[in-house]
Amino acid sequence: MRADLQAARKPSFESSFISSLISSKTDPTMSIRSNSPNFGFSHTAGAIPLRGNASPRTARSPLQDLLEEKGYNYAQRGSSSALELTPGGTSHEKNLIENGTAFRDISAFCTIELTGKDALIFLDRLTTNNLLDLEVGKCRRTIFCNDRGGIIDSVLVVTETDRILLFGSVNCSEKLTRWINRYIAKDEVTVTDVTGTIGALEVYGPQAESATILISGIIDEEPERVYFFEFEEMVFSLLKYRFAGKIDRYLIYGSETAIKKLTNFVLEYQGPFSLGFVGEEAITELNIKSVVPGAAEIVDIFHPFEIELTDEVASGKKNFIGRDTLLRPEFFERVQRKFVPLEVVSGEFLSSALPADFNGAPTILGEEPAALGGAPAAFKGAPAILGEEPAALGGAPGSASDSGSTKESRGDGLHRLPALPVFLTDEEGKEVGVLTTVSSISHNGSRAAVGVVKQTHMTPGKKLFFEKGEVIVKEFPLLKDQAL
Repeated sequence: MRADLQAARKPSFESSFISSLISSKTDPTMSIRSNSPNFGFSHTAGAIPLRGNASPRTARSPLQDLLEEKGYNYAQRGSSSALELTPGGTSHEKNLIENGTAFRDISAFCTIELTGKDALIFLDRLTTNNLLDLEVGKCRRTIFCNDRGGIIDSVLVVTETDRILLFGSVNCSEKLTRWINRYIAKDEVTVTDVTGTIGALEVYGPQAESATILISGIIDEEPERVYFFEFEEMVFSLLKYRFAGKIDRYLIYGSETAIKKLTNFVLEYQGPFSLGFVGEEAITELNIKSVVPGAAEIVDIFHPFEIELTDEVASGKKNFIGRDTLLRPEFFERVQRKFVPLEVVSGEFLSSALPADFNGAPTILGEEPAALGGAPAAFKGAPAILGEEPAALGGAPGSASDSGSTKESRGDGLHRLPALPVFLTDEEGKEVGVLTTVSSISHNGSRAAVGVVKQTHMTPGKKLFFEKGEVIVKEFPLLKDQAL
């Protein structure tokens, strides 16, 4: 079946290094129903407007119980539950991403609903991309920045007839909802954190297009256009978009009941395509291989140009938070750091006994930030977060793990690994970059990694150093589009 969506329709200390723990205090029986004529979802499991002093809550995926009964394992990353381990293991997940269709559950990451006649104008005023021309039934990526250009979060904006949905990063819903609410003055806008109440799946892999046609019946869809379709008498939304100029993705979302039906189909499918779910470790490995930013890079110590999110910043835009920094000609010309592929060739990251939660997330493993080379302000040119302390925003920007106090690794318990991120220095000990994400898989005695490095030190083969090891700069991979 083919169907189109109708048009009717205050400087503070840098603390991005510390993962925050957010406990749930929300009544899980709260329910809010959307008025969208296209969807009519019943939003349950604590969908709460956070205007004022609402308590933090822990978001749980509507698929968690179903998948855990099948042998899948979820772990808490701050306020978000994330799929970590699958019965097929990492080799099967890698095969799905490289040769089949990989489904990633992002239901509990960050989903925010904006309603009211001023919602789009208000959102355009806050974020980096042009949104005023975004029609109903379209989507576009944009970034929330602080006054210095540091990233609060990168989100996908989806416009429906009577609401706007934002799909953001893991463990960002509370922080981003409070950030948005603090700028509402006389605007007719209502902001509601609906994380965990809408089922959402990202779809990757060379067979992703064929799989979405199989499920939806929609062929040759336009990028950044939202379609809705019926599957087993349930209504879903489908869209595709490009992230960081490299990775094409599909997004399918629907009600809790609908997404469970689709999940059962994926689990029971026996046809010619290879379909399956993948955990966050597999996505981290994909991001490293593709040199695409993830949770460890979408944080306030970096600005969009440093982590290859230039496409999400409208160069001619006259008004958004962080514009005075990001769009000054002298600032753009002075951008000295770039997101690059690295390889860890020595040090404790090569230990065979990585901690159970080690997956490239910015986790502090028993080290205080001072041990990483002093206060984070030591980053040359790093933007400082302005406004509320991160704890008041729902946790440190980009935090992706709730196990930041882990001091020992899995296995014999004797290995103590460096914290992430860590400073990188040259032979003279001068800070020249940041190591942000390291692969959990060892290849021939080394581990793939990514980081942000000064352009003067980006030559392939260049050796850089951190407190407990050494990396070399790698050449950028030649990537093929992922069959979209």
